[in-house]
Amino acid sequence: MHYKIGEFSKITQLSIKTLRYYHEMGILIPPNIDDESGYRFYDEQSYERAKLIKLLRELDFSIKEIQEILENYEDEDDIKAYLLEKNDIIQQRINQYKKLQEKIMDYQTYKEVKIMLNEVQKIKVEPMLIASMTYVGKYQDVGDYLGKLFKSVGMNVNGKPFSIYHDDDYKEDKATVEVCVPLKKEISYQNIDTKTLPGGDALSLLHIGPYETLSDSYKVLTDYIKENNIETKSPIREHYIKGPGMLLKGNPNKYKTEIRILI
Repeated sequence: MHYKIGEFSKITQLSIKTLRYYHEMGILIPPNIDDESGYRFYDEQSYERAKLIKLLRELDFSIKEIQEILENYEDEDDIKAYLLEKNDIIQQRINQYKKLQEKIMDYQTYKEVKIMLNEVQKIKVEPMLIASMTYVGKYQDVGDYLGKLFKSVGMNVNGKPFSIYHDDDYKEDKATVEVCVPLKKEISYQNIDTKTLPGGDALSLLHIGPYETLSDSYKVLTDYIKENNIETKSPIREHYIKGPGMLLKGNPNKYKTEIRILI
């Protein structure tokens, strides 16, 4: 059985414009085209192919993905495999959208918060015996590595945790971060560094508020350094005076983070 493009449009419920587009993209080529009139004629095999393309488009497969499927699939099992793969991709998108929703809700909360911008203080930092782990990754991973560090060090912890940021600029996902905890006494731990962190004169700024607003305090500190022509020594340290617990986040608006940099 052969169908003119108008007839084929009705039985497939695909517009003539769409059928012509699919022809141009090479995913639904009419098996017969009249040389004189240019009329397109479709057959039963075209109908089955059109149904598959329509299904895949309804399931959010792109034209390029459909091209690849049509070039490689052999039977129904192959289609099932592609559908399962697409399901995984959709789940990843759902997870990404959920994270975006969380950020939107966080912004709605944080935009009403008045960040307490404290003054920069000059302090004396004493040398400190610490245990540390250094990783390359995202800043948000600090909590995970601090959890591992606390688990290894246990009762030998002697103060609040902190991080040392070894990069001079902001990194999207390849930041070099050293998570640290002060120690009561020097003990060797597997896969953990123990050392004495040098002290000296430093600038200190206490940030009160969620971590997402730390940039406000970093600007205050940077402006102070530039205005007073102060020479600093990298890297910057972030001391978590009050933050989320191991199980519950608590109130982010009351987090206290001390930013320190040696001078």
